[in-house]
Amino acid sequence: MKINRISRTIHYIVAIGASLGGVAALINPKAPLGMSYENLHGIFDNFLIPGLFLLIVIGFGNFLAALTLKNNSILGNYLSLILGFIMVLWIIIQCLILKSIVILHIIFLIIGFIQLFLNLVILKREVLFPFNVLSDYF
Repeated sequence: MKINRISRTIHYIVAIGASLGGVAALINPKAPLGMSYENLHGIFDNFLIPGLFLLIVIGFGNFLAALTLKNNSILGNYLSLILGFIMVLWIIIQCLILKSIVILHIIFLIIGFIQLFLNLVILKREVLFPFNVLSDYF
């Protein structure tokens, strides 16, 4: 269950970072952590909606995934997989909206892919969906 422990640790780290970023966006939606709302290029008027998404979906979602993985719940594996996919999409969309890529984008994109990979390994090892259906092929 070493993979499970690594996955939980990643979820806790992402949850803390996303929660801090989300709270910063809620406290100062016009310039959270010094980022001007003008960087949104008119998609949003401020960072309130992205901050809520960051706090609730990515922050609380990753914390919930870590807790369910701690209990060795099958739901935790699927939640972790989904959150890895959401993380990858979030970073790609964020880079497109901001029209820039910084080192944190690259780091969290890699973390999202690691979340996806680790949980696919767990699902394959436990022969859970989709690998139970595809077991004759893999």
